[in-house]
Amino acid sequence: MIQKRIDKGDAEAIYFLGDKYFHGELGLAKNVPRAIELWTRAAELGSLDASLLAMIQERVHKGDANLIKNLADRYYHGSLGLAKDVPRAIESWTKASEIGSLDAHHELGHRYYFGDGIEEDEKKGIYHWVQAAVRGDVESRHKLGDVACDYGNYELAVQHYMISAKMGLEGSLNEIKDMFKDGHANKAQYTEALIGYRDAVEEMKSPQREEAKRLGFNR
Repeated sequence: MIQKRIDKGDAEAIYFLGDKYFHGELGLAKNVPRAIELWTRAAELGSLDASLLAMIQERVHKGDANLIKNLADRYYHGSLGLAKDVPRAIESWTKASEIGSLDAHHELGHRYYFGDGIEEDEKKGIYHWVQAAVRGDVESRHKLGDVACDYGNYELAVQHYMISAKMGLEGSLNEIKDMFKDGHANKAQYTEALIGYRDAVEEMKSPQREEAKRLGFNR
């Protein structure tokens, strides 16, 4: 049935076969180059999913950490024509994290800490957030503040939120503001966070953006 559709130039059937070659399923030996070839052919025949996936998979095959993370996202959500496959998403996020993707570490932190799609493991979740945070991932740094706050360690929470606020994350500034209101942070800490946040935002502004604003655009 599939072969007949392929022989007739059915883009989606060709795309489907490429997926099976990539994963070595349906009795086919895993053959990434063949998969890319089929996805490319499907894309040329009009399959948008195949076009995007072919590009992603080719770079995945070359060890592109960000694209491996992107592929994991697709598996997790079941997009680009891929069936939702959480175990494969976790596997791909793990691979991406091992070769340097901070976003993958952050994603794994969330999945493990909250048991989202995988068995809950707070320690492993925190481990992944730490790995990303120490390498500059602002969202993971904020999450460490959340964890400290949840466990009542407000001093540590302020330390983490302070770092991410000074990196320009408004949510972290707001957390320190709320902690100040609740008596868990002092005025000096809130002031320091506010100044650091403003400096970070100012530093991130581009001359082009300011020029556009001056001319009346981006309103």
